[in-house]
Amino acid sequence: MAEAYAASDDIAGAEKALTEAKRLIPYDRAIYTKLADVYFRQGKLAEAVAQLEELASHYEERQQLDRALEMLEYALKLAPSHISLSSRLARMQLRRGYLDKGVEGLVRAAELQRKAGQLKDAVASLQEAAQVYWTLSDHEHARQLYDKIVQIAPNDIDARQWLALMYTLTARTPEAIAEKKQIARIFAQQRDYDNAIAELHQVIGLDQSDHDAYYLLGDMLMRREEFTQAVQLYNRMLKMDGIEIARVQALATAAQRMLAQRQR
Repeated sequence: MAEAYAASDDIAGAEKALTEAKRLIPYDRAIYTKLADVYFRQGKLAEAVAQLEELASHYEERQQLDRALEMLEYALKLAPSHISLSSRLARMQLRRGYLDKGVEGLVRAAELQRKAGQLKDAVASLQEAAQVYWTLSDHEHARQLYDKIVQIAPNDIDARQWLALMYTLTARTPEAIAEKKQIARIFAQQRDYDNAIAELHQVIGLDQSDHDAYYLLGDMLMRREEFTQAVQLYNRMLKMDGIEIARVQALATAAQRMLAQRQR
């Protein structure tokens, strides 16, 4: 009957007939897909997607994942910009073991989330995709995704920490150092000088001749009012090759003056 209504372009009649058929024969694939098509033809996109997601949930509860995937893929063809649907499909593909498709889906969902202003969700999607690559020891693809993350959320310290680690693992020390310096600057903006100092010590551990790291470290020590340590640092810097002697002497004098005022 529903098909007769549809053939005669009585879409409303087809909808009514299919809704009744759905009540009488629950979770029949043909009924759900035809009802989704009828809704879609009426411009009721949300209702069309809901039918397919409902059937997908039914299949998922019964561990019929391939059938669930089929319904979600069909739904995404109807609504390719549907954010939650994209995320759900990608995660089910990962669950089913279709790693390449799942990762691609998460990246696509992240882009939709970014465009919609859902930046935290976009970051979470990319982190999930990166974790898959990380588990597979594909550090380069994981790093590329973390590059995307820091573009979306430049002050995300956790993402930059992971990115620095990946640079270190792939022997890209200059890039790792650059990330750690940026992390230190973000900590400084947050007035978290302890963590900023810890990052800079790591940078110096990677490259003991990095003058910029020493200057940043001195600045952090001064901000934390660790004047004794600042003086010691500047005196150490004066013995380094290629250092700006006049600049460091001026900084050392300032640190000594602040130390002397404190000791009065």
